[in-house]
Amino acid sequence: MTGQIVSTNAEPEILRHAFKQVALAGAPPLHLTGESEPLVVLRESSYQKLLDELEFADSCQAIEEGLAELDAGQGRPLAEAFAEWDAKFGFKEAA
Repeated sequence: MTGQIVSTNAEPEILRHAFKQVALAGAPPLHLTGESEPLVVLRESSYQKLLDELEFADSCQAIEEGLAELDAGQGRPLAEAFAEWDAKFGFKEAA
């Protein structure tokens, strides 16, 4: 774990300073501890990067699962799937 660790019971000035440090570009996350569950405060750009990386990892896993299903003979032709979608949702192929 990297970054500063501060108790939520700390003096308000210490907390303000810690939050200002997180706002600096490239600053590590702030770990808040206290009587409740610990919290992590980080820049919005860092949070968005984590979300993007998680979405990418989820997509990779879904692709791997799909390929494994195809290898196991569990897939079906794309035209068949599209025909089902057309019937169910009214999608039509573009001319």
